[in-house]
Amino acid sequence: MRIAMADGSRIGVIAVDSSFVDVGDLLQQFDPLGPEDLLPDLITHFQELRDTLSQRVAAGGGVPLERVRLRSPVVRPSKIICLIGNYREGTDRPPQILDIFFKSPEGIVGPGDTVILPPHPATIFHHEAELAVIVGREAKDLAADEAMDAVFGYTVFNDVSARGLGR
Repeated sequence: MRIAMADGSRIGVIAVDSSFVDVGDLLQQFDPLGPEDLLPDLITHFQELRDTLSQRVAAGGGVPLERVRLRSPVVRPSKIICLIGNYREGTDRPPQILDIFFKSPEGIVGPGDTVILPPHPATIFHHEAELAVIVGREAKDLAADEAMDAVFGYTVFNDVSARGLGR
């Protein structure tokens, strides 16, 4: 199921006919405070809503995608945790057991949006397409064969970093 945000604050599912089917009314029972709560509420209650979502999409009546402005499906994540991998370039730091860093949730933009670069004297602003894994529940110390049970879904992530600023 492809979940999307559109037009600022509408949450929906992209149907096989490439239409946007609004499902926000199904989430009102959970009293979301704002658009940033819609996806977390959907994730939390997905199992109980799955059949209703599927029926809503199967019934049709969605809006053609060209008539909505798609936004990031993740409006305000609590955390963005990135793995370092190739970020060691230009450093003499050896790999660590947990080679991770955090990105600011303030930097979320949607399809077609402009990335606004900060006024820092970087030598380059590096961009890289990444796969974002949306963790759907609290998880700790999972065995490798249990890890996917905590994953709700995936989306694309354009990681932009300033280079040449020093440590």
